[in-house]
Amino acid sequence: MIYTPKEKKSIHYLATIVNAYRQDIDAFFLDTENYVLSQVWRGEIHKAANRPLNTVFFL
Repeated sequence: MIYTPKEKKSIHYLATIVNAYRQDIDAFFLDTENYVLSQVWRGEIHKAANRPLNTVFFL
């Protein structure tokens, strides 16, 4: 079964989310011992979201 969302996300939304996650993943692999989730990237994800988020998707 293929999931088809009822509303499509904008290119800006997609770019914002992918960029935030990419930067966060890169930061994690640069220093796995001392990694801390950046509040800047988390803030970018929250600004782009149009509904409440769950922390299950954060590393």
